Amino acid sequence: MEQFQTDLLNSVQVLVASVQQMDAGEAAGLSPDGKVSVTVRLPTELVEAFRASGDGWQARMDAALADWLRMHGPTRTLM
Repeated sequence: MEQFQTDLLNSVQVLVASVQQMDAGEAAGLSPDGKVSVTVRLPTELVEAFRASGDGWQARMDAALADWLRMHGPTRTLM
């Protein structure tokens, strides 16, 4: 579990760094729903756990990352 948490923290930090590099509202690839397409390498067990939860796993992963950022991340407002 400790490795899982370390991997998740590292993944979140990479995502935060990516967001911080974008100009507000001017990110390349920004879709009408305000999301940006990114490529990120995640631990297999993390992805498998979310996929095993069924349809909507990507939305649940998005929600988990947003929750983590609300608790630990930058002061900027999310959603």
